[in-house]
Amino acid sequence: KLSNRIDQNVLSSQMQDLPRSFSEKLDNFVNNDRLRVLQSEFCQRHFLHLCISPSGLEAFLSLYKSPTADSLSLDDARSFLSTAGIVYGITEDHLKKFLNVDFFTTSFIGTMVALGRKSEAGEAGKIELLKRPYNSSHPRDLEEFDQVFAEEEIAHIIPPIKGVPGVNVLGEEIPCPFIQGVEYRFNQFIHTINTGDQVSLMASSNGYLKKYDSEISLNKEFKVSGDITIHRGNLIYANDVVVNGNICDNTSLNIGGNLNVNGMVEQCQLQVDKDLYINKGIFGRANCNVVVKGRINCKYINETEVECDGIVHVEKEILNSQIWCKDSLEAVNAVIVGGSLFSQDTLTAKTLGSELGLKTLICVGLDYQEYRIEKLLKPDIVELEEKILETKEHARKASGDNAAIIQEHIESMEGEKESKEQEIQYLEQHILKQNLKGEIIVSESIHPGVTMMIGFAEMTVKQTIVGPVKITWRDEENLLIQPHKSQIE
Repeated sequence: KLSNRIDQNVLSSQMQDLPRSFSEKLDNFVNNDRLRVLQSEFCQRHFLHLCISPSGLEAFLSLYKSPTADSLSLDDARSFLSTAGIVYGITEDHLKKFLNVDFFTTSFIGTMVALGRKSEAGEAGKIELLKRPYNSSHPRDLEEFDQVFAEEEIAHIIPPIKGVPGVNVLGEEIPCPFIQGVEYRFNQFIHTINTGDQVSLMASSNGYLKKYDSEISLNKEFKVSGDITIHRGNLIYANDVVVNGNICDNTSLNIGGNLNVNGMVEQCQLQVDKDLYINKGIFGRANCNVVVKGRINCKYINETEVECDGIVHVEKEILNSQIWCKDSLEAVNAVIVGGSLFSQDTLTAKTLGSELGLKTLICVGLDYQEYRIEKLLKPDIVELEEKILETKEHARKASGDNAAIIQEHIESMEGEKESKEQEIQYLEQHILKQNLKGEIIVSESIHPGVTMMIGFAEMTVKQTIVGPVKITWRDEENLLIQPHKSQIE
């Protein structure tokens, strides 16, 4: 009953009285030669054309009325549509209006008499990340990502959602578009857990995520290309880090593993839970603080505060720095000038101090905190007590506003004294035991201005000591200097 052919001339001549929207739509079907037209004896007798759109979602009925045409009832129209195979989406209201148009004033009418239902596309499967992956193109790439910890959930796998099939006006099912499932690849540091309701991706170790198209990887070692600058942000990471550049001014790094720097370290704040390896050195400009729980290897340390639980190994020089090393300080071929250096075990160096007599403190076998208590905090407290007594004498003689100002000054000094006493109480709980077997070994020379301590036995050099020499503890007040094998007090 369906035909792909139509007499375009006849249909076009009959479309002149169609509403514009319908006429244009029907014209489009005809011009594309994709219109399916039903022609039958019933159609010819009633001057009907039944057109079904190429998609099968629309059926149009056109009627050329003439006085000689048979009358057409609503039941006739329904029966005709059923016979033609139009069984879904019949628009009764449109059909009634179609049949009720004035016979004598309209020679040609047309309307859509059935409307199918489009298929509804589903949703493709996907992975919903719970952690932000690292994006090297982001301006602040060192901050705009989330680090991941072992056995932490990092993503959900969301299965595809099926679509809803459609139905054309002939009652035939219109299939849904193909729905793509989840096609992602993971590396060996990611595993899945099926909880029944959903599948989750879990991290097998500490690290960070990277995403390339359909691949998600968890990387342990974080590699930073170029310099770490204030514009890229501060870095907090729980595993190893490699910096293929410099660590520049005004930055902060908190690293849970080893830190390898292929350049130099400038004015910054570093905290490293394992070892620190620097290809060049540290140039802190008096505003750099480095705390390392492992060992340190570098070429130089300049104007920097360093606290290290392991060995500190320096190749060339240590200048105007404060270093507290809970193990040995190895500067065998290096010059140490200025600042204060504390080594819990042995300190080795090429030269201590300079010909200019710059003050340099070398302390071995003594915890820096104990030194701070005995040499800094307690003398400060004694000085404050004297000032408080002196100021109270002035307060007794003062009156009015002056007395109030002096009293405020007294309260301020008493608060400072109390703070220092509390600091002493805290530090005393964390002091390392003195190691009086520690040694100072110098291969070339020790210049005037250098003060050496082993425990609290102390000696300040007045004249240049030519090496190689070894300095050891003799008693509570004296050190023993041994040039080669002979002993000289």
